[in-house]
Amino acid sequence: MSDAPITLNRVGRLTAGEIIWDKDVPGFHARRNANGSVSFLLKTRVKGRQRYLTLGKQGTLTVEKARDLARDYAFAARKGIEPKPEQPDVPSPLLKDAVKEFIEIYGLRLKPRTKEEYERMLTLHVAPRFKRKTVNALTQADVRTMHEKMGATPRNANNVLTALSKLMTWSMERGWRDKDSNPCKGIARYKEIDRNRYLSPDEAKRLGDALRHLERDKSESVYVIAAIWLIIFSGARRNEVLSLKWTYVDEQRMLLNLPDSKTGPKSILLNRYALAVLARLPKVKGNPFVFVGHITGRSLVNIAKPWNRIRTLAQLPGLRLHDLRHSFGNKAIDAGGTTRVLGKLLGHSDEETTAIYAHVSDSRAVELVNATGDLIALSMQEQSPSPGLKSRLKKRPLRFKPTAKAEALG
Repeated sequence: MSDAPITLNRVGRLTAGEIIWDKDVPGFHARRNANGSVSFLLKTRVKGRQRYLTLGKQGTLTVEKARDLARDYAFAARKGIEPKPEQPDVPSPLLKDAVKEFIEIYGLRLKPRTKEEYERMLTLHVAPRFKRKTVNALTQADVRTMHEKMGATPRNANNVLTALSKLMTWSMERGWRDKDSNPCKGIARYKEIDRNRYLSPDEAKRLGDALRHLERDKSESVYVIAAIWLIIFSGARRNEVLSLKWTYVDEQRMLLNLPDSKTGPKSILLNRYALAVLARLPKVKGNPFVFVGHITGRSLVNIAKPWNRIRTLAQLPGLRLHDLRHSFGNKAIDAGGTTRVLGKLLGHSDEETTAIYAHVSDSRAVELVNATGDLIALSMQEQSPSPGLKSRLKKRPLRFKPTAKAEALG
């Protein structure tokens, strides 16, 4: 934890969100809060359960007094006795301040995108609504009213409720609320509309025609088009594709070895169509990424605008990139894949599901990914361009103009 005891001098040098640990009492630490105050805390275990106890704040406690309390509470915890710091020394912060500390401290445990989403939901929907409330004053009625007022957007309402629940659980660990007092508990989530969407044969044909036309016309970046083709033929997530590096590509074993993803490290099996997409991509010296962006040495980051142009050309205005992953899964089922084998291809995070997939043979998964590729290629065949493609090009010409750099790379 630390090679030095906590001193008044060390506490004085703390910056917002910074934590220092004590050498003499394991688990004893001090933290500078977002509002500038300093809290003394103890991380310990009581009957096997991890607890964070707020001992008090600088001003009401000296460093020496806080260390003595930490030592006493740690001793009690080892004996199986629940430590109960005096409440007057543990003031509950305003909710808006708790949100800032939660993002700064707990956010370090989260993946960047998850942290970004939590911050967006809590700062936009929670902190402004309850700006005058302290953490321990928030009631179930308050939360239910907030959730009900967001009923017009059920998915967003549920996501905000999830983020707030996580904040409340974290606040209980810090001693800002009583144990088992999460006000989000017991509030029913809205039923969400199933957003799964699959390409019909005609839709797949139109999308294939649009992508091939743009490849020949060179009116979109070669890397954007290739990224979309790889999503189509691999079922990989958008961010997994856009952040792909050449070192992750194992052509011999027909794999993408991802060191990190939404579900952690994983490998994605590739069929011959996906490999062909990668094989025809130009590599850029000094850039480790497969799909090259406009900034030197960086990857593609956001393809929302080109994707909107592509789906408009294909007359698929509501189609999301993630729907291409759904379509891959649907074709895998059509190819004879079971849900167990499909899970091995798509990389699901549920522990029970993962346990079921664990015994699926690699050979069966390889057969499935190749058969799926064949079905997708057949549905997006090049013969007989979709009726009306030329007329749509005339009515809605693409405005994208490749830069000189992009043309050189292409």
